[in-house]
Amino acid sequence: ALTSQNIQKSVPLALKKQTIDGNFDASLLPYKLDKEAKEAAHKATTREFYPSLSMEGSILRGYGDAYNNDQRFQRDYGVIGVYLNIPLFDASVWQNNQKTKISELIAENNFKKASLELEAKAKSLKSLERELTKEENTIKEVVAANEKLLEIAKISYKNGRMSVEEYLRYEDTLFNSKAQKASIESGLWNTRASLAFVYGIELSNIVE
Repeated sequence: ALTSQNIQKSVPLALKKQTIDGNFDASLLPYKLDKEAKEAAHKATTREFYPSLSMEGSILRGYGDAYNNDQRFQRDYGVIGVYLNIPLFDASVWQNNQKTKISELIAENNFKKASLELEAKAKSLKSLERELTKEENTIKEVVAANEKLLEIAKISYKNGRMSVEEYLRYEDTLFNSKAQKASIESGLWNTRASLAFVYGIELSNIVE
């Protein structure tokens, strides 16, 4: 699941680099884009407050027959004007501006909140990784010691100096320590995968 590789049997995992670190740019990208979009929308509604100067023109054509001499006539009228629009008292402009400002503040707050959450998550995962690494080193020593004790127990059992029940207790102790080791290693790999996810790192770049 970590490497997207199909395997037929159990194989060991290894880290390509010992330290999983980076920034949160990839994880924060959706929040960043949303914040930029809301900022652009607010700027657009703010520009609606600026005075606008426009020019409009029209041509009117009238024609018909004179009532007193039956002569046909045609007259053209031209109108051109320059208009200055200052929307200081346009309620809809103020409302739209306030809505986009609120949306911008919410998006900025979501970005900051996500940044703090990712920093806290990464810090927690790194601390957990260190603790699990220590536990892994300790349990390896325990397994090795239990393996030696089991070898001694085998010799004692063969020489008749140990009962079956006593010997089986050594085997049980060894299997329990191996189970603990597997559980710790599983937790460690899950922690590393979560840490890579927080930093937006492709797992294939750190795991083989």
